[in-house]
Amino acid sequence: MACTVIHRSYFCLFSVPFLLISWLIVPTASAQTRNALAVPGVVVDQVGGAIAGARVTASDANGAVVQTTTADAAGAFTLGGLAPGIHSVLVEMHLFSPITLRVTVPDSGSVSALRIVLRAGGFAESVVVTGRRVETRLSETPQKIEVIDATDIERSVAADLTDVLKKNAGVDVVQYTGALSGVGIRGFRPQISGINKRSLLLIDGRPSGVTNLATLLLDNVERIEVLKGAASAVYGSSAMGGVINVITRQSRGKVGGNVRIGAGSFGATEFAGRAGGSVSSTLDFDTTVNVFDQRDDIRMGNGVTRPATSYKTYNGGGRLGVTLDGGWRLDGRADFYRGRDISTPPDIVAGTIGQGSKNIERSTGDARDRPRGGARSVIRRVHRC
Repeated sequence: MACTVIHRSYFCLFSVPFLLISWLIVPTASAQTRNALAVPGVVVDQVGGAIAGARVTASDANGAVVQTTTADAAGAFTLGGLAPGIHSVLVEMHLFSPITLRVTVPDSGSVSALRIVLRAGGFAESVVVTGRRVETRLSETPQKIEVIDATDIERSVAADLTDVLKKNAGVDVVQYTGALSGVGIRGFRPQISGINKRSLLLIDGRPSGVTNLATLLLDNVERIEVLKGAASAVYGSSAMGGVINVITRQSRGKVGGNVRIGAGSFGATEFAGRAGGSVSSTLDFDTTVNVFDQRDDIRMGNGVTRPATSYKTYNGGGRLGVTLDGGWRLDGRADFYRGRDISTPPDIVAGTIGQGSKNIERSTGDARDRPRGGARSVIRRVHRC
């Protein structure tokens, strides 16, 4: 019985200070809860696009994690119930460099919405424009797109667009003597002319006006994007097989360039040059020229000379870009192709009977004005073939 009394006395003595401490602590915690504020925000990339799925972690002044959330499809998030004081907010997302912000939560009032801009980093990722007509990371594009960059083009020693496509993109091509070639994608027959084509050729995202791919040289090409598969929902019926988008150079910074001089068999010589860069803070340009002359006919492996295979071509182009007041950008581009005395040999069995020659001329020009960094544009384009 005495033990029972002692035990109860101990319990009572312990309960009194416990209740006293609880009475002192609970009001303080309740006060902090009443003063807690919600901190809204949005996570975007460098061009203003929402980054869905970004992980947002808030920590207090002691480094203890107090809340973690994830940005929704619009990039928006809310850190609810942050107590007054200084907090550290860490934002992380795959393929982007993480960023940490210091956020001060006041005792009363509200906190301004956070706008967190993540920079791409920690990866080597291709950005394409063909799939959606806007810049999109290749890993986020559902279509099959192959990118042929400037390094691949230089290593391929290709003479024209058809040469580089058949070596790198796995598409079907047809090439004839006399500077005539076409391309087909995903089983559609390669075509060299006509208006009802099934593989669309673009230059800088706009219709090229080129039906003979042999007239499109590579001196001013930055990269080539090949979209394999139907894209008619975006580009119309001409893109049933796929889309080839040729992206030209847009040089910035110090003016530079190169010159190429070459010679080869059958009396072939070539001269080519390229220059580009910024003339001032508001004016930049690119220009190219290429002259090729094959004076002799081709001699086949058995020593027989193939008649009517000599030809000469001239190719050049230029681009001028101006940054206008109000953040607008004006770009104009023109290029031309001249083929002279391009001989067209007949079948081998025919010898020299039925051979002929032709001149090929093509010129293209366009102008585009748009808000700087914007996707909308007004285009004026002229073709002559």
